[in-house]
Amino acid sequence: ENHKNWKQKTTCVLTLGEMKVVAVAVVLLAAVCVYSLPFSGNVNEPTEPCCHVCTAPLAKYYSVDTMHNKCGENCMKDSDYWKYKPFEWGLHKADTNTPCADRSFGVYNGTVTHGFGPIKMTLDLYNPNE
Repeated sequence: ENHKNWKQKTTCVLTLGEMKVVAVAVVLLAAVCVYSLPFSGNVNEPTEPCCHVCTAPLAKYYSVDTMHNKCGENCMKDSDYWKYKPFEWGLHKADTNTPCADRSFGVYNGTVTHGFGPIKMTLDLYNPNE
């Protein structure tokens, strides 16, 4: 008898608008997790630095990763900044050609690719000076 009116008694906890906000947040969180992981495709990672000099229309950007104590440098279009900034909060446009060395990260560690699909970036990583 109690189960006959279940449709009348059931209410949705979230509105449609709130569900959309939650869905967007979940997608962004997943993208942040994926972007921060090394790329695991079949692409051979470069053995030489990729981003020592950036040629127009690419510009030099950098980010200091305090969690892993590394600095990364990459070359990208200024117009792509908005795609990467949500995933890399420390991302800044460089005002010199050696932004990591300028911040005492001058020991080349390697070149890696983070992310996948359209949100993928190859960058040079640097360790702190000894």
